[in-house]
Amino acid sequence: MKKLIISHNDLDGVASALIAHQYLFKKYQQEAETILVDYDCAVDVILEEFKTERYDEIWILDLSLREAEVFKVMKKYKDKITTVWIDHHASSIYQDWMNVCIIKESNKECAASLTYQHCKELEFNTHHYDYLARYARDVDLWRKKYKRATELSMIISSLGAYRLYQVLRDDINVLFNFTGEMERALKKAYENLEGSRLLAACTTEEINLDNNLFLRSAVCSGHASVIGDELGGERIIVSLVDLKNRSISLRTKAANINLPDINFGVHEIAERFEYKGRRGGGHPAAAGAPASEDLFKTLSQNLANVVENIIHSIIKIKFLQKHAEYIEVARTELLCNYKEMQGAEAIDVDQEDNFLNITFEKKFDPIRRLIIVRVNTQDKTVCILNDSMTGNSK
Repeated sequence: MKKLIISHNDLDGVASALIAHQYLFKKYQQEAETILVDYDCAVDVILEEFKTERYDEIWILDLSLREAEVFKVMKKYKDKITTVWIDHHASSIYQDWMNVCIIKESNKECAASLTYQHCKELEFNTHHYDYLARYARDVDLWRKKYKRATELSMIISSLGAYRLYQVLRDDINVLFNFTGEMERALKKAYENLEGSRLLAACTTEEINLDNNLFLRSAVCSGHASVIGDELGGERIIVSLVDLKNRSISLRTKAANINLPDINFGVHEIAERFEYKGRRGGGHPAAAGAPASEDLFKTLSQNLANVVENIIHSIIKIKFLQKHAEYIEVARTELLCNYKEMQGAEAIDVDQEDNFLNITFEKKFDPIRRLIIVRVNTQDKTVCILNDSMTGNSK
């Protein structure tokens, strides 16, 4: 029977899958199939693969699971399928019925390091995979000790998780000596990061939550972990809408958010997001959730409002330009009667049969003056219709 690995599509997930693949190959002399998934489809993929009954052993790595219905379906196949689940997210719920269930949320280990420790105990140990686990932990727990770890994570963002998995599976030595393909991907990733930084910088909004706690939100396009770290600070919760991955990312630089008499982690915020039966989760200092269609609809509605205002502005300008000749006739009459309206602007034109009612505005401090001048388009005769003073909106 075949073996299957289902793992997350970030560096921790890729490293976990590579370690498990090498272990299974050594144990069974058989290539295990590997699927790398994002959280949007993780549960669907897991359930589908269990139901096919094509595998006698399935490893689930670096994926947070908590839905009772999911465990119910998986448990149904426990006599036919050996299940190994290794994870490190605080939102995961331990399952004692599995053949192997390792859930440690101490913020000291990532899924790859836990997978490596488990496989090492089963007589699997190599220098390359030891460093691979270290690199994954360095990135996933934001230790920033190894430059190469950051570079591998950047490569995934442009090359793709599965492609990096293939490259390292075929030759683990390139872990220390990048191929040309990896170098090109790294260069492209840094370029994309700059674009995402600029997007986040011009969309950042900050809200004071009291208790000296702030919420800083922005839009980015990939590299949410890097952007979240850069926007973060003491007593700041960062929330990002990632357009590239259609997800929500939450970050804080503290292990927990402390308020008088209470504390909580951002994973508890992520768990409140639900989309198509899927909830977010993660760690107290770093979590994620699927972005719903409603969230993107709100973004598109805001864009529609902006574009609508621009369209109205263009129409207004074009309409004023169309009647420029009559506006000048009206302006001449206006200034003959109201010298103080020098510099007034025509802000609106209303057409009634053969007449144009042209509204002129002059801003004073702290009020503004509106005067409507009527022009006969047949003979260009002019009269003042209305003169009003209003509060000046600045």
